[in-house]
Amino acid sequence: MLNVMTTTFNNNELEGLGLNLLLVLSIMARERSVTATARRIGVGGPAVSMALQRLRNVIDDPLFVRTKQGMIPTARALQLIALVDPFLTQMRISLAAPATFNPHTTERTVRIAIADDLEAVILPGLLEALRSQAPGITLIVRDANYQAIDAIIASGDADIVVSAILNEHPTRAPHRILYRDHFVALFDPSQLDTAGPLELGTYTKTPQILVSPRGETSSPMDRMLEELGVSRNIVAVTSKFSNIPPILQRSALLCNIPSRSALVLAKTFGLMASPLPFSSPEINIGLAWQVALERDPLADWFIGLIVSQFESALVPT
Repeated sequence: MLNVMTTTFNNNELEGLGLNLLLVLSIMARERSVTATARRIGVGGPAVSMALQRLRNVIDDPLFVRTKQGMIPTARALQLIALVDPFLTQMRISLAAPATFNPHTTERTVRIAIADDLEAVILPGLLEALRSQAPGITLIVRDANYQAIDAIIASGDADIVVSAILNEHPTRAPHRILYRDHFVALFDPSQLDTAGPLELGTYTKTPQILVSPRGETSSPMDRMLEELGVSRNIVAVTSKFSNIPPILQRSALLCNIPSRSALVLAKTFGLMASPLPFSSPEINIGLAWQVALERDPLADWFIGLIVSQFESALVPT
């Protein structure tokens, strides 16, 4: 029987924990569903169930508990996952990385998490560059949350995360700050009947839509406005910046958006970006990546490609 409280395995225990069983355990912890795990691995549901039963016999633990939120890993399962996930990540990279890297001939899957306001800035150019420079690379993109960078990386859901990196939510992963950005007001000039720049009175009176992944109804910007003795009129909250352009095109609203993203959205959707009529908060934009990617030549090249997309984007105001 395996003692998962230790960090070493004897030969008999290792024989009981085949690589395929560890892979099932790792993916099941993220997917929390036998069906989803089977689909991701490319096998049938019964094969996953059999693998889990073999693991339960070896570890002498139920491993997962059925809840309304899916199959939740037990404490022992989490202890084992913390040991094997770094091994699986390094194994995957070692097997995939060729001795010499050639982007034109490499066939790999890269998982990247991007904050949705930054997708418009880098994703079109990134995909175009990959098609021409590395056609064998498949890109899987998911949402990034600046409050959960380490969790996204630790889960293996993304190799690289592109997001705001704030002092209030520091990351322990290897990372690089690319630039500092500030906020501007984005709106449709035909809806607000103004070409900007906005004055403080116009800004505070104009109904606003706030972007908050967690559904919060205020932000640090509101505290700054309080110090000026004014407040703004927030009438709606949405979780994604990508919802904003079509809303602004049909409503006399404005939204505060990081300047580089706002300039791209303004150009694409015929909107206008105006400087805020007060000192804007500033944020760091950067990227973080898996520790195991530090010696991966593809990762070095891919990170450089991301940086080049930011450098070629419109210079913020």
